[in-house]
Amino acid sequence: MLSNMGVGEWDWSRIPTVKPAVEDIFESAEGNLWIRTPSNGDGILFDAYSGDGAYLGTASLGPGLNLFEQVTPVVRGDLVWLIATDELDVPYVIRARITPAHRGTP
Repeated sequence: MLSNMGVGEWDWSRIPTVKPAVEDIFESAEGNLWIRTPSNGDGILFDAYSGDGAYLGTASLGPGLNLFEQVTPVVRGDLVWLIATDELDVPYVIRARITPAHRGTP
């Protein structure tokens, strides 16, 4: 198919088998660092760190959505706004509340 479009053959040896550990980095309004990391499964993961480098936790965006790379997510307090697309590339503006994950029963 690519040859029919004039692209030629792929040189698969030029595509690395190891992917980057960091996909994106941005800062929240509070000065926290948000790092998008690759997900083992379906979904999008962000690790958050305070301004002094303390780990704050991981936020995940569920399966079935892809982050729209051209627009950086915006984080204000416990809210995040981002643009994602579904499997048909339909764009959505998502506003989500960041809530801590509860492990076990208190």
